[in-house]
Amino acid sequence: MATGSPFSTRKVCGYFYKLVLDDQDVPKEHVFCRCNVVHTQVPKIDCSNHFSHVLERHPDFMEIMVASETNNTTLVSFIDQKLQTILCRLKRTTGSNPPYS
Repeated sequence: MATGSPFSTRKVCGYFYKLVLDDQDVPKEHVFCRCNVVHTQVPKIDCSNHFSHVLERHPDFMEIMVASETNNTTLVSFIDQKLQTILCRLKRTTGSNPPYS
């Protein structure tokens, strides 16, 4: 995809997506986006299949990434892995069990 981005697809996806870990801190087949969307990631497949989500839901991704680099910070994870796993489980649990009416 030609976006005119100075960042590679892998770097963009690495910034917006983080792996979901299980109880033993082993990566699962899911990735968690900054906008709280969980996607299935096929093992050993490039992340370019999630780049369309970044283009659609985060049209200002270049400005976000440039701002994070000009603040003399690295592209660090926005949330630690354990909390990410807990949030994913809560979202899955509450999403599949609607409240009683």
